[in-house]
Amino acid sequence: AGAANSGAPDRLPLGREVFVGRTHEDAFASAAPYLGGKYEAYAQWGQDKALPGEENFREPFEDLARDRFVIGSPDEVVEELSRYRELGMSHGCFRMMWPGMPLADGVANLELFADRVAPHLREDQSAAAVRLHHRNQRHQGQINPCSVESYEGESEYQDSPIGVPGGEN
Repeated sequence: AGAANSGAPDRLPLGREVFVGRTHEDAFASAAPYLGGKYEAYAQWGQDKALPGEENFREPFEDLARDRFVIGSPDEVVEELSRYRELGMSHGCFRMMWPGMPLADGVANLELFADRVAPHLREDQSAAAVRLHHRNQRHQGQINPCSVESYEGESEYQDSPIGVPGGEN
């Protein structure tokens, strides 16, 4: 972008809600009560009134999720995130846990992401690494999932089995 003097940024972050399940059905069944509840609250607050056209947050969850969230099996999530990469995403901040979700469900989501999705993101870019950030350091010896950011260059995180210093937790 910079070489073409297009004015487009060299780094293009993308924020998305992400949930990885063992299957498409498992992912939607696990995410819907919590992520759907979050967007139902947004609708109650009137936040969907700012959406274009007739869009609203009171659609069936699978319709609401389309092109808004990244939810599915590991292969589906890899495919969707790869599509965003092709559109220019340089890194992402992924919300992977929502109010009311049991910590164990959030950790399972993060582990599936780390084991089955992140390695493909590394393959998608030449000298890339995936780094996991977490909001609250550690919670009872577990990771509190927050976001995943990919970026160019070497990282102290890239050789760790789940992407954080110190390896397995």
